Amino acid sequence: MRTHLRMKCCKCGCWNRLLVEKRAVVAPTSEAKAKFLIRAYEPLKVEKCENCGEVLGSPGELIIIRPSK
Repeated sequence: MRTHLRMKCCKCGCWNRLLVEKRAVVAPTSEAKAKFLIRAYEPLKVEKCENCGEVLGSPGELIIIRPSK
């Protein structure tokens, strides 16, 4: 499923919108019967920050959102 992901640049702090494909990745577990799915996003093209030009994502790499502490 294609969707837009809002992502903050770690270099300048500017918010950007990335066109991504939503995926589900099976997480490794110690139990054989249990399967856990993790939401991941794959960029459809090379995405750069609008302000500083930092590369935020490229095709083939997955972006996994983790909560901050």
